[in-house]
Amino acid sequence: MADIIVLSGQAHSGKTTTMRRLFERFRDSQDVVVHFESGFNQGGDFIAIIEVSGRTIGFISGGDYIDDFRNQFNEISRHNVDVL
Repeated sequence: MADIIVLSGQAHSGKTTTMRRLFERFRDSQDVVVHFESGFNQGGDFIAIIEVSGRTIGFISGGDYIDDFRNQFNEISRHNVDVL
């Protein structure tokens, strides 16, 4: 079971922006492998999977629509992430 970190807040409070900045910091670091990235370059919500120091981390920035979130969660869960 992955450790889960949840970022919550009001609409338009910067949740997706915060997730993007965190992902960019990891992605631009040395010794980071990006296994999967979808939607990041479109500027909205995205999902991604990276590996840092032997730990697999999944990112899901969307959460407004339960069906979309469920599909993204299921996609990332197939990759046995350590942190989500």
